[in-house]
Amino acid sequence: MKKLVVFTVLVLSTLLALGQADSSRKAQKKIEQIQKKELAAGMYASEKSKLLQLAMDMNLVLEATAIYGRHGYNATVTQNNFILIDSTDFILQTSSPTYVGPNGMGGVTIRGVITSYEVKEGKEKHPVVITAQINTFGLGVATLIVRLPNAENSSAIFTTNSGGTITFSGPVTSVEESSVYKGMNLY
Repeated sequence: MKKLVVFTVLVLSTLLALGQADSSRKAQKKIEQIQKKELAAGMYASEKSKLLQLAMDMNLVLEATAIYGRHGYNATVTQNNFILIDSTDFILQTSSPTYVGPNGMGGVTIRGVITSYEVKEGKEKHPVVITAQINTFGLGVATLIVRLPNAENSSAIFTTNSGGTITFSGPVTSVEESSVYKGMNLY
């Protein structure tokens, strides 16, 4: 009987120790998950404040990795497709390696002046949004809406008063950090 009691106590103490080790591992895993979330939230907040500062300074370039037409038509994208906002100056440029265009790079380069500019800081996980009215040379008045959810995947929709629309999607940097090359002006 004593052997049975000793054996039962040993088995129970072993099971209790294993259960505590398992709960300790689970607690450690939970702590690691919380730390990972806090790190990601801190990085997101830092990136968002950088994007907000670029928007407020009116100093940004969206270098397109994809361009879409009015009805979602996707165009082939190479280097030097961008939208540039530098103080009150605005430049939209498209280029293509397979065509010859007015800007010498198979596309068009449109210049303009920003006449109205508004920045909305999105709360929590909502993006920074820029809304601008632009007076372009040759195309007239246009509207630009730029959504900056993160530095690597932002978008800009350029719409003219006559209904022409083009959407640029890609990373955002400051004018100084950008590597874009401006072709000849269309107008």
